Amino acid sequence: AGYNIVLYSMSDRKQRFIHTTHGTSENLDGFTSIAVCPSRRFLAVAEKGEQPEVHVFDLKTLRKRKNLVFNDASARCQFNSLAFTHDNENIVALTGTPEWSLVVWRWAKGKQLICKRLSDMEHPLSLFSLNPLDSETNVVMGPQFLKFYRMGE
Repeated sequence: AGYNIVLYSMSDRKQRFIHTTHGTSENLDGFTSIAVCPSRRFLAVAEKGEQPEVHVFDLKTLRKRKNLVFNDASARCQFNSLAFTHDNENIVALTGTPEWSLVVWRWAKGKQLICKRLSDMEHPLSLFSLNPLDSETNVVMGPQFLKFYRMGE
């Protein structure tokens, strides 16, 4: 699908396409992670690059709603994992090497709330997960690594 997102409906066997605007920035190198909010209304897609971005699309209109930029990147990096909080208001992302950070945005306002640098990791981090009952609690995972975090810490 290239730099397009294909939505396939299994019930009526039809495809819909979201055409991304790749090519507007020379510093972006493709998609790395995708997440659908719990209400299934919005889709977030993460890219990698000099200043990696998260694009939020409305799944009813197929239009881009927000573009979230990770301004704290000191080097080329990517998002390894991405998720919406259970209330659909925030997006949490795990960046990859060399940053290893958890980033939280209030996506509707485009505001970055938290950027928590994780200590220098000996093992690569590949995934994080949010507690469905308490969005303040999450877990970061990788090979031979598991750690719980609270957003306020």
